[in-house]
Amino acid sequence: MDNRIDPKLEALIHQELRKLPSRRAPQTLAPRVLAAIQARAQQSWWQRPWTTWPFKFRLAFMVASVCSATLFLSLSFGVLNGTIADSLGLKLGQEFGFLLPVWEVLRALGNAVLLLTRSLNQSLLLALSSLVFMMYLACMAIGTACCRVAFNKL
Repeated sequence: MDNRIDPKLEALIHQELRKLPSRRAPQTLAPRVLAAIQARAQQSWWQRPWTTWPFKFRLAFMVASVCSATLFLSLSFGVLNGTIADSLGLKLGQEFGFLLPVWEVLRALGNAVLLLTRSLNQSLLLALSSLVFMMYLACMAIGTACCRVAFNKL
């Protein structure tokens, strides 16, 4: 099949389209556009897109994000190694001695979960925790979008 445009057909279509009258915009369009522009200009910096934030706030946000991700990963590996669970058990045992039977049950269950996770492949566990974290972020994004649609703030 030949996909070239016929110059005669193109000229005919162009000529016919030029004969059509221009359409006028509705009278309510200009005030609505101006109101939307003014509302967008009056937004706070944190309500605007992230790329338009001031540099120092973007930098602070990135540092906080990296720090929280690092903390999450170090705590995850600490729990997998058992170092955090042991030190937490000692501190709780000293402060809340009356809850010692409850703590022993929780510690036994925690050790069982720890034994289960150690028997799994570490890369599989890391991939699963990353997947859960990404699903959490997706739920947050979808929830935010739904709230904005519901309250007409798009």
